[in-house]
Amino acid sequence: MSNKNELDKLVEIYFNKKTESTPTLNLDMLVEMIENMYPDHGAGDKPAAFDQQINPEMIANELPPGQVDRGMVERTVAAIMGEPDVAMVDAVMLHVANPQGLGDRAAPNMAMNEARLPPEQWKEIYRQLLMVGVDSEMVEAIKMLADSGMSKDDLQAMLTQQSMQDARGMEQMNERKKGGRFSYKIDIPALVPNEAWGDPKSQSRQDIERIFASITRQPDIKSRILHINSFIDPKEAVNKARGGRFNAVLNMMQIIESLQACLNDYSESSAGFVFEGFMAAVTGGKQIAGRVGGTLPIEDFVTGDDEPVSLKLLSPDTGIHGSFTNLIDYLFIRGGSGVPQIKYLIARKNTEDDNISELAIWDFIIDRNNFIDIMGESNNEKALLGKMGPTLAGHIRSWNDSPEWKLQMFQILQQVPGYTKGRGMFYKNLDAEGNFDEQAALPPDPQKKRDKFDKAARVQGIGLNAAEQAESDAATGKGSFEAWLSSHPEITDEKTIKGLKRAYDKAYAAAIKEKEAEPVSESFFGEFHEREKRLMAEERLLAESGKEGGSQWTITRTEMTNMRKLATVQFYGILNLSADNINKCADIYIEKMEGDVMTLLETTKDFSVNIGKYFSSKRRDHASGYAKEAIDDGNTIVRTLKKTEGSE
Repeated sequence: MSNKNELDKLVEIYFNKKTESTPTLNLDMLVEMIENMYPDHGAGDKPAAFDQQINPEMIANELPPGQVDRGMVERTVAAIMGEPDVAMVDAVMLHVANPQGLGDRAAPNMAMNEARLPPEQWKEIYRQLLMVGVDSEMVEAIKMLADSGMSKDDLQAMLTQQSMQDARGMEQMNERKKGGRFSYKIDIPALVPNEAWGDPKSQSRQDIERIFASITRQPDIKSRILHINSFIDPKEAVNKARGGRFNAVLNMMQIIESLQACLNDYSESSAGFVFEGFMAAVTGGKQIAGRVGGTLPIEDFVTGDDEPVSLKLLSPDTGIHGSFTNLIDYLFIRGGSGVPQIKYLIARKNTEDDNISELAIWDFIIDRNNFIDIMGESNNEKALLGKMGPTLAGHIRSWNDSPEWKLQMFQILQQVPGYTKGRGMFYKNLDAEGNFDEQAALPPDPQKKRDKFDKAARVQGIGLNAAEQAESDAATGKGSFEAWLSSHPEITDEKTIKGLKRAYDKAYAAAIKEKEAEPVSESFFGEFHEREKRLMAEERLLAESGKEGGSQWTITRTEMTNMRKLATVQFYGILNLSADNINKCADIYIEKMEGDVMTLLETTKDFSVNIGKYFSSKRRDHASGYAKEAIDDGNTIVRTLKKTEGSE
């Protein structure tokens, strides 16, 4: 409100009065003053959402009986009006909560003023609104609603106590949301990260290449992360966009916001995968998802410079984990010769209000030369290498890409406790002569897989029926597998029949035993049946036999720091993504772009929104209005661009 300061002074004077007493404004008086100030508009002036044919009461009457929620109202409004209408949904919700509105309340008689109140009288109402706890922004909202043509009844409903509370809660929620992302303050286009960003051939990746070019010109991962960080450091932000060139700033805002989306807008299980795609785009590389060289990869993406990287997004004290077997395979046999090294990119996160506010980033290298020493420095040697540590270290020092070396490596690994027996590539892909056979680890022929699946599924499913029949037969004491089989003439394979008979006999015997068993009493835990005791024993045995000798290696935060030289540990710094920091930087950039650039951003966004509404609107009177607004936006954009070109 342009005269807010003046009105605030009037309020202050009002409260400082000592001799005069002013009657307290109650809600009924407030409603009547609003009625006086904003007499009803003619039907032609009202927005379509509140016309005489379609109104909140009519839509409320169409709602099904019972509990009403907002989703139900949204669907009903869209069905009746032909398109979503948030204002109408709000009005219907208010009508449902208070069908009588405030019109039935006994209000003191006050002189009706058929015209709008003059400014001086509005000032008085403004002051009295503040006195009953309505803040200045709410007053503005009330005035805007009335100016928009909202009917008297709907305006009254908006002023109920519950509505005021709901509005304040919504306002507070919006205030929290307004901070923390550049787009909340600056109308920049939003980039929505997805898995396709990790594929350079995808349309999604190609769409963002021009924007990410702002950082892919940097020589390596660390340089690119530092470049991103410079745009969210207020001390460095003040030096950006010198000479009025804002393209890099605008691109970087979109990149930073897409990073925030990766980290905060997805479930925990999928955030890491989307983050990998984002980092592939940052490095100009590609995400790795399928099998590589006959095995599952340990790298999450490969940079544009063909550097393999394993990405870890971790809490502050979470250890860095990886498969010992896969790491051995990667370094020494994958693809036939192995890969010399792998970079681990570690991002440790700090959170505020359930959002990631800071990322501290490091990297380190594991290669053929430091592999054994890293396992020792990180206390993995005993569990993973056992007594074979010195032997394995000596053989690795003499590494060469020969069948003889690989056969000797295989002999050693058979005695290494951390290398998974029967599953590593030295077991599956190395033939008797020491040659690498990539096909040996590939999935079987699709038709054979399908046949195997069909057979297994059929036997398993019918076997379940056989077991259920056996339990039913055991209850009567009349078991007959042959009788059950005769009801399934489609089963002819002898091997399948034998398997089904075993399933039937086993289930029948178990049911008879359970039927005859007496409950075991005198137990500290009460009565247990033998079956329950047997299940508990089986679970205990499974838990004890489930240990695989420590097939995962772990490096703690402290151990990584202590291996600074051994693993070439680098610290990239901390990305401050907190709401306060982003808001500070946004304010700096807004000040720099004030004028034509901000006008272009805001008007371009409005233009896009109006074009979208024009094509999606089912009511042509609405569409015509959106078209007119889009044309006005377009003219503003053209004028601003011409002005900008002329000033260069």
